[in-house]
Amino acid sequence: MAKHGGIKDSGAYFVIDPASRRVIVPHAHKSIATVGENNSEQITFQCPKMIDGHDISQCASRYVAWTNANGTSGQDRLDIAQVEQGTEGMIYLTWVVGEGLPEAKGLVEFSVHFEDFDEYGKSIYHRITAKCRDCDVLDSVNTVLGAYEAVYVAGDTLVFADYN
Repeated sequence: MAKHGGIKDSGAYFVIDPASRRVIVPHAHKSIATVGENNSEQITFQCPKMIDGHDISQCASRYVAWTNANGTSGQDRLDIAQVEQGTEGMIYLTWVVGEGLPEAKGLVEFSVHFEDFDEYGKSIYHRITAKCRDCDVLDSVNTVLGAYEAVYVAGDTLVFADYN
C-alpha cells in the first residue's frame, strides 16, 4: 500500500487583510485545483497574529468555508504552519484543498473563519473574512472505470449496461 507523504505549498502566500476583511490572492496562484484532485494542493495564508486584540493562533477553530462551481458547500480546516522566513507578528495557516472543492471546473468562493467557544459550546468569538471570488478550478480529462450491471451481446453489438 502506497503512503501519502504530505504536500508543501510552493506558491506565494494568500494574505488576510483584517482592516478590509479581504483575502488577497497572488496573481500566479488563482487556479487552486484541477477537477478530480484530492489533497494535492496546499495554500498558505499569512495573517496578523493579533486582530483587534484577539490572538488568532489561540482560536479553538480555524477553517475555510467554500462553495464549489456546482454550488456545493463544505469546510476544510486550517492548520498553523511554521515557515522558514516568516514575518514577525504574523501567523501562517495552511489549507489542503480536499476532494469536494475541485468537483467541477469554474470559479469557487471561500471565506476564512476564526472561532472560539465557551464551556457550553456557544460561539463567543467568530471572525470571518469577506467572500473571496478570485480563484478557480481548472478542467481536466478524467476517466472512471465503472461497474456495469451487465455485459452482453445483442445481435452484432456488445452492450455495457450501466450499473449506476
